Parts: sequence; C-alpha cells; structure tokens
Amino acid sequence: CWMDVLIFRAYVEGIRDAFAELDPENKSVYNERASVYIAELDELHAWVIEQFEQVPAQRRVIITSHDAFNYFGRAYGIEVHGIVGISTDQQATARDIARLEKMIRDKGIRAVFYETSVKNTLNNMIKQIADQTGIKVGGSLYSDSLGEQGTEVGTYIGMIRHNTTTMVEALK
Repeated sequence: CWMDVLIFRAYVEGIRDAFAELDPENKSVYNERASVYIAELDELHAWVIEQFEQVPAQRRVIITSHDAFNYFGRAYGIEVHGIVGISTDQQATARDIARLEKMIRDKGIRAVFYETSVKNTLNNMIKQIADQTGIKVGGSLYSDSLGEQGTEVGTYIGMIRHNTTTMVEALK
C-alpha cells in the first residue's frame, strides 16, 4: 500500500496517534512533526499527478519485475504489469514472458523497468523482454525498499520522486 502516497499519509496519521497515546506528554511534538510531514506528502502526491500529466494516457503502462506497483498505478492512472505476482518467489513461465511481449507489441509500450529489491533472475527476464521486443529498460525502480540510508532515495519522498521521474522520462 505504501506506493500510494495518500495511503502512506494514513500510516503517518496512525503512527502519530499511537505515539501520542503511548507518550501523551509529547503529543504536541508528534502532532507538529506529523503535520509538517503530511503537508510534504500532500505536495508529493500533487507533484506525482503533475508529472504523469506529461505522459499521454495511452503510454501510461509499466512492466516491472513483479506486481509491486498496483497501488501506485491505481492512485496515478498507470496500468501496471509484472512478470510475476506479488511474491518474488514465484517462478515466471514462458507463457508469462510471451504474454508481456505480446502486450508490448500490441500496446506500443515504450519501456520496461528493473526493480531494486528482486532477484537478478527477474531483472534478467526484464532485460530479455526488452531485447526481444526492441524497447528500452527505462531504469530501476524501488518497490519493496528504500535506497541506502543517507541518500535521497533512502527516504520515502525521495524514493517516490525517483520512481516517478524514472517512469515519466521513459514513457514520454
């Protein structure tokens, strides 16, 4: 659910409330910090919508290593497909690959995407699909994790910005 910024916002509200209940003396601190972060999330949500407006609706289709971006897709009007489902332990079949290759050709999909938190086998399949269909690998997306601590993608906001920018640039 965390790929939908508005759902993630609800997590922040829940955490704020839980901390305030456990530590009522500092409730105002939790409220203040959460308010600042929630405002940043609201700005982020609007920014993501604005970025995808640069991509024609028929091009808003992504194919990734596994089915991790459904909430993102639903929130921002992106059609999402993965080689495998939610579990990265699933085994992709030749039929899965053929289905995606046909979809790329039929829909004129411009790029496929690696994910940073999956086995190399799945990302190798993404490369194979790109090679077989003549499209590009649009870059790497963070799905089930953040980047390294201390980097921009090591924060939730930075990760969402990176993923959005990577997708938009590849799909334009």
